[in-house]
Amino acid sequence: MNMTDRNLLPAYAIDMGTPCDSKGHNNFGWACISQGRKQSGDDIDQLAIALDRDLGSGSVALGIEAPIVLPLRSEPKTLTKARPGESNRPWSAGAGASVAVITMPITHYLLSKRGNCRRVVFSRKEATCPGDLFVWEAFVTGPAKGDSDIVDANKALSGYLDHTATLLPDQGSIINTIAAVALRLNLESDLAAPVEIWKV
Repeated sequence: MNMTDRNLLPAYAIDMGTPCDSKGHNNFGWACISQGRKQSGDDIDQLAIALDRDLGSGSVALGIEAPIVLPLRSEPKTLTKARPGESNRPWSAGAGASVAVITMPITHYLLSKRGNCRRVVFSRKEATCPGDLFVWEAFVTGPAKGDSDIVDANKALSGYLDHTATLLPDQGSIINTIAAVALRLNLESDLAAPVEIWKV
């Protein structure tokens, strides 16, 4: 896939976190490039409106900066070990495990607010019709981390579109949490579908 292919779709990225915690803090950020314009913010409802608008007129790419691919393994000692490419920051530790869980109700909220999403797919080639949402996992870590969730969402989006992010190896047998959300909403999806993970 070349850069032109990636820029054919409106593209979004979310730095996943709590939209409003018990102290009123917002730990959520998003960025998008749509209709030739770049936008970003921390308001989840503005994101839901923009995402649904674009899904109403075509297919959309969405990167989620959170573990959405959970490995399924046969050895007890490896069940929660790091995924290929994670090095010393496994999906199951601390912040990774927390954000993996909250991603599911937040994604459910985003996709249930309006009705233009018809199908959630994990291959760009399958996103061919209006209402098709192509989802990939963003992984912003180490020196690439910025000083805000909006900054990290922009970094995830730019890394994907500009080909500066690195595609991590295939994860093998997995459960796909965004597919689980889609199926809960009666949308077409695949729990075992492999997901592209782009590391910035």
